[in-house]
Amino acid sequence: LRRAGINENIGNINAVNELLATGELMAYTRALKGKGIGSAEAARDKNSTEAAAFIDSKEKLSEVLSGREKLEALYTNLEEAIESSLTDTDEVPVDYDTFEELRISNRQIRYISNLARKNDYRIPYVKDGKAGLINLTFLSDSKDKGKISIKMNTSAYGELSIEAKVNGKDMSIFVKQDANKVHPDDHSIYKSFGELETALKSGHNMDSVRINTVRVPDVNYVTYENSGASVPADELYRIAQTVTGVFFGK
Repeated sequence: LRRAGINENIGNINAVNELLATGELMAYTRALKGKGIGSAEAARDKNSTEAAAFIDSKEKLSEVLSGREKLEALYTNLEEAIESSLTDTDEVPVDYDTFEELRISNRQIRYISNLARKNDYRIPYVKDGKAGLINLTFLSDSKDKGKISIKMNTSAYGELSIEAKVNGKDMSIFVKQDANKVHPDDHSIYKSFGELETALKSGHNMDSVRINTVRVPDVNYVTYENSGASVPADELYRIAQTVTGVFFGK
């Protein structure tokens, strides 16, 4: 809460604790039940705020990660969508549980929006009928040098924590994989590593891509305390787009 610059009151604490415990944005969990953001009505209107705030495909995730402006727009759309839902309760009364869900959603969205201003993103999505979050942080040293940290869940490989270091046309990537999810003899992730190396060399003109991996019982997310000190180069967003694109469908 302090990192996000949000008041440390019981409502905010409970809302963020629930977000961290479930790994799901409540607004997206509600959407899966046809309530609000991402509803069928919103999906039919491609220009609506709700539709723009809802990521439910690899293509939409890729679009959001295509640049800083797209990511900023995602959080703006989320804020507008939940504000609209809360405003609607003034005209159409709702039951206590629904109102409480909207309040928690509002607090969670404010939390991830504030973190985003420090280049520390929590990107909500829906895949295979389940809501989730991708954690993404940038640390930019210069135009062609920086770090990217990603934590995401996959069906095939369990949780992954990926840290990529970019130095000009060279990249080194360290991947932590969930030892509780994958059998010790399962090396299928190396096929995805091959896809990633090819995509980085062909799409980003990398001369060298080194990928190392380790399996751990607890997959931690690497954060950078001074991530908000500088604006990440556009190329870092595009690299994150490529990395998440390889693993999102797994």
